[in-house]
Amino acid sequence: MNDHQRHITNITKGKYSLADHNEVERIFSEKKMNDVTQDFMKSHWNEFTEEKSDRSLEHVFKRLVRDINATKENKTRKLRTTWIRTIAAAASIILIIGAYYLGKEMEESQLVSSIVIENTDGLRSRFTLPDGTSGWLGNNSVLKYTDGFSRKVDLDGQAYFDVTHDEEKTFVVSSAVGPEVIVHGTNFNVNSYAKEGSFEVVLEDGSISIKNKGKDVVKMVPGELAEYDVTTSKFKLSMVDVEDYLGWKEGKLILKDRTLEESCALIGHYYNIDIIANIPQLKSENVRLILDDESLEETLKILEVLFPINYRIEDPQKLDNGRFSKQKVIIKQK
Repeated sequence: MNDHQRHITNITKGKYSLADHNEVERIFSEKKMNDVTQDFMKSHWNEFTEEKSDRSLEHVFKRLVRDINATKENKTRKLRTTWIRTIAAAASIILIIGAYYLGKEMEESQLVSSIVIENTDGLRSRFTLPDGTSGWLGNNSVLKYTDGFSRKVDLDGQAYFDVTHDEEKTFVVSSAVGPEVIVHGTNFNVNSYAKEGSFEVVLEDGSISIKNKGKDVVKMVPGELAEYDVTTSKFKLSMVDVEDYLGWKEGKLILKDRTLEESCALIGHYYNIDIIANIPQLKSENVRLILDDESLEETLKILEVLFPINYRIEDPQKLDNGRFSKQKVIIKQK
């Protein structure tokens, strides 16, 4: 496997670095890709499509070269990121130019691409979108939008948005759980993780509405929290201290009147660990706690003092794919 193939393989397996991204961009920016690299890319293409094809993909590569070079020349299409540090590691934004779909009758002009911003490993980062909208992306969160940007993004995880005002075109955030946030220009926080089936929105400034299954369900005012129950498909609205929900941008976890069950999930995101909480009689107990510089062990000892629980920490395990699982914490009530 040559260097080109190694960088491309890292991209397709989702375990790439910024150096991998820069090198793949350089490869596609070359006026003529070598035959070996093109054949290697085609093998990856066939892995992601149900129907294998012997058709030439030369026009796909030409389109990639043209689009990448055009992106370099057009500053408004660049994804700008600010790198920050959280705890002991530098935050990262992984930019993927991918998801190229090619059907039997698809013409070159129909080639579609998407851009993905992804945070992993306990990190958070700043982002700026092509329309000037900026914000923060939380730990283990993914933000996606199509190249060309129609002011619609898909979010799985947590993000804070400062949306650029546009009277003619609304800004839409589609959550991993289902509901959509519709806005013209405002500041708000969305927390929606697909694997947890959670969805909550806090409005800091302006006004937004939330759609679910295509219908307007909720209109919010500043200082309001909207929580969605996936089992009943209903929303609960309440007035809150907005800062309690935005502390994560500064590396803080503010838990005020959160249930112990909710707090365990939030602590898991905060420390980038998996928490398994077997606390049937305690899950509805309220927690009031602010975490800033505390280690995981210190936080667990605090919970042990506040509630009749004990815990066990399990080290990461090596997986079949060569990666390691997250550190795991088992919490049980006494």
